[in-house]
Amino acid sequence: MKRSAEEILKRHEKANEEHSRFREMYEDVFEYGMPGRYKTVNKNKTSGTKNRDNLFASVFEQACDKFVQSFQSLICPVNVDWIDFEAGHMFTQEGQNVSEVNKELSKIANICNIYKGASNFDTAFTEMSYDIIPGTACLCALEGTPDKPLRFSTIPFVDLKMEEGIDGEIDTYYRSIKIKNCLVEQQWQGAKHTYENGKDDEEVELVECTYYDYDIRKWHYAVVSKKGKFIVERVYKCSPFIDLRWS
Repeated sequence: MKRSAEEILKRHEKANEEHSRFREMYEDVFEYGMPGRYKTVNKNKTSGTKNRDNLFASVFEQACDKFVQSFQSLICPVNVDWIDFEAGHMFTQEGQNVSEVNKELSKIANICNIYKGASNFDTAFTEMSYDIIPGTACLCALEGTPDKPLRFSTIPFVDLKMEEGIDGEIDTYYRSIKIKNCLVEQQWQGAKHTYENGKDDEEVELVECTYYDYDIRKWHYAVVSKKGKFIVERVYKCSPFIDLRWS
């Protein structure tokens, strides 16, 4: 069922309360293993200040770097066309011409690899690999521009909130965003955002939300202002949010 803007904001606040229970634990991991990862982790420090005052050894930092290098080379190696498709079991059972099907799938895979190579996926996945160390990482994939058809952004834990659906699967994602008024329409093509003259550089607080609609079996994507107005509304077959979790 489609949710109203007010309901999205209300559920976001509830998810934020659950998120706050784990925030301190996650911040400890970032402080001692990846002190330069997010400037927003420690609110007492501003951008440009030293962030290694409490570190007396770099063992954990080195371990994090080695993990990311190994994890990315194993899952999504840089500068490698690792996307590939192959006909599955149902094709062989139905007597389809598997070789012809595989040729067409290879063409599709090649296009996917080209799109991936033209995007910022490798850089975003590196950031995501660091976030998986504490236990939760999330990558958002959205439409880009003609020269970069896909645009990937890693959502830091401090901004990410989630809700669990059936079978423990995540069916709702929230991201808190502060962005300049003049950049809203650049971030989301077709966004409905108005503001007063002279306030181009003022930041506006928004909530980005993606949730699964069990009735229509599709994903709703929305960007909502704190005033309860929709800035963006879209429907996707697949979630633009990709999450990885472990304990």
